Amino acid sequence: MKVILAAAFLLPIMGCLDVEIIETRIQLRGHGEPNIITIDYANISSDATDTSEVRKDFEELLDDWHGEKFLHAEAEEGLLVKNRELLIRKNKIVGRVTGVMSDSAALKMFSLSLDDGKWIMKSGKNLEIVDTNGKILKAGEQTRIVWPENATELRVKQRQSELSEAFKRNQPLLVKRLKEYLAR
Repeated sequence: MKVILAAAFLLPIMGCLDVEIIETRIQLRGHGEPNIITIDYANISSDATDTSEVRKDFEELLDDWHGEKFLHAEAEEGLLVKNRELLIRKNKIVGRVTGVMSDSAALKMFSLSLDDGKWIMKSGKNLEIVDTNGKILKAGEQTRIVWPENATELRVKQRQSELSEAFKRNQPLLVKRLKEYLAR
């Protein structure tokens, strides 16, 4: 399964990289000021079944962390990336992307709408909402999170409902590779 990492909506990672938990925070500043976006990824791994594909996924992860291609792709979506972090915490790979974007870009990227005086975000498929400062509304298989129009921060933490066996098997391998890379 391939998840588009940055809020299950942003970080266009190719290959088979996936993430267990995604936490998105959007600080709405208003008055024409750009919004501050912070996306945290907890437990990044690969669900590739082939060793060479896992190696490629690791290289792509490093490229997204260091490379210019990621910055250009995000800029095309309206996110001006200000900071990227990739580290190991509690023996899991975690990442953070922080940037700024306009209201219109945020609306598109995060499946947000402003309707009847409320901010509404559609939850990603195969993602369960673990925590939010909004109100969760379920209608059939559709889940939405709602905040008042005057909210200054929209926050949602989501977890992958299913992780493949390959994801679980590859997680320690990617952690080991990142530790070796960071030790250089």
